[in-house]
Amino acid sequence: MSPRLMFDKVTREGLSLVVEEFDNQPLLLMLDGRKRARSGLTGRAVQVLGIVVAEVSTPDHAWYYEYELLPPTISLRRLAAYMDQRGYQLGVFDQYGNFQPKAA
Repeated sequence: MSPRLMFDKVTREGLSLVVEEFDNQPLLLMLDGRKRARSGLTGRAVQVLGIVVAEVSTPDHAWYYEYELLPPTISLRRLAAYMDQRGYQLGVFDQYGNFQPKAA
């Protein structure tokens, strides 16, 4: 069974989930939707969670995503270049919504 993530459409920290295609696979991305500038970031903060297996919306403001970790067949170098071309900066969010860019 795939991990399942329940998520408000936008959290109070300003994070949201987006699905974007890469190599014909739907990537599950967590992004920072806040408009304020962040020092040191070259693009919009994003964390890649994995490949979407299923998306289920509910009547309230929550979505459920089932996803798998990125398969070893995905080139992380190509994925990083793809995200960079689209104006994203890869990294990770902590439980408080703080973003740490990935090491170069």
